[in-house]
Amino acid sequence: MDTMNLLEHYIKKIHSERILTEDWTKDFDHGFVKVDITVNCYGSLSRVTTVFSDDEWEKIKSVGYYLR
Repeated sequence: MDTMNLLEHYIKKIHSERILTEDWTKDFDHGFVKVDITVNCYGSLSRVTTVFSDDEWEKIKSVGYYLR
Protein backbone atom coordinates (compact mmCIF):
# COMPACT_ATOMS: atom_id res chain seq x y z
CA MET A 1 0.00 0.00 0.00
CA ASP A 2 1.35 3.41 -0.99
CA THR A 3 1.18 6.21 1.54
CA MET A 4 1.05 9.88 0.73
CA ASN A 5 3.17 12.29 2.73
CA LEU A 6 1.54 15.57 3.66
CA LEU A 7 3.65 18.62 2.88
CA GLU A 8 3.56 22.07 4.47
CA HIS A 9 2.42 24.81 2.10
CA TYR A 10 3.42 28.17 3.58
CA ILE A 11 1.36 31.17 2.48
CA LYS A 12 3.52 33.84 0.88
CA LYS A 13 0.73 36.07 -0.45
CA ILE A 14 -3.07 36.08 -0.40
CA HIS A 15 -4.27 37.47 -3.74
CA SER A 16 -8.00 37.11 -3.07
CA GLU A 17 -10.57 35.50 -0.78
CA ARG A 18 -14.20 35.00 -1.81
CA ILE A 19 -17.02 33.55 0.28
CA LEU A 20 -18.89 30.99 -1.81
CA THR A 21 -22.67 31.33 -1.96
CA GLU A 22 -23.52 28.75 -4.62
CA ASP A 23 -26.50 26.47 -4.01
CA TRP A 24 -24.35 23.43 -3.16
CA THR A 25 -22.86 25.28 -0.16
CA LYS A 26 -26.28 25.37 1.53
CA ASP A 27 -26.11 21.58 2.04
CA PHE A 28 -23.46 22.07 4.75
CA ASP A 29 -23.54 23.56 8.24
CA HIS A 30 -20.49 25.75 7.55
CA GLY A 31 -19.39 28.14 4.84
CA PHE A 32 -16.68 27.88 2.21
CA VAL A 33 -14.03 30.30 0.99
CA LYS A 34 -12.34 30.25 -2.42
CA VAL A 35 -8.80 31.59 -2.15
CA ASP A 36 -6.13 32.58 -4.65
CA ILE A 37 -2.76 32.33 -2.90
CA THR A 38 0.94 31.99 -3.57
CA VAL A 39 2.50 29.24 -1.48
CA ASN A 40 6.00 27.98 -0.77
CA CYS A 41 6.37 24.22 -0.48
CA TYR A 42 10.00 23.33 0.25
CA GLY A 43 11.34 26.11 -1.97
CA SER A 44 8.87 25.61 -4.79
CA LEU A 45 6.68 28.71 -5.21
CA SER A 46 3.31 28.27 -6.88
CA ARG A 47 0.09 30.21 -7.20
CA VAL A 48 -2.98 28.12 -6.46
CA THR A 49 -6.72 28.61 -6.31
CA THR A 50 -8.46 26.29 -3.86
CA VAL A 51 -11.46 26.02 -1.54
CA PHE A 52 -11.41 25.66 2.26
CA SER A 53 -14.16 25.64 4.84
CA ASP A 54 -14.41 29.06 6.48
CA ASP A 55 -13.24 27.73 9.87
CA GLU A 56 -10.33 25.88 8.28
CA TRP A 57 -9.27 28.98 6.32
CA GLU A 58 -9.22 31.15 9.45
CA LYS A 59 -6.98 28.62 11.19
CA ILE A 60 -4.69 28.35 8.14
CA LYS A 61 -4.30 32.13 8.03
CA SER A 62 -3.47 32.26 11.75
CA VAL A 63 -0.70 29.61 11.52
CA GLY A 64 0.48 30.63 8.03
CA TYR A 65 0.42 27.25 6.33
CA TYR A 66 -1.66 24.19 5.49
CA LEU A 67 -0.88 20.55 4.88
CA ARG A 68 -1.69 18.89 1.59
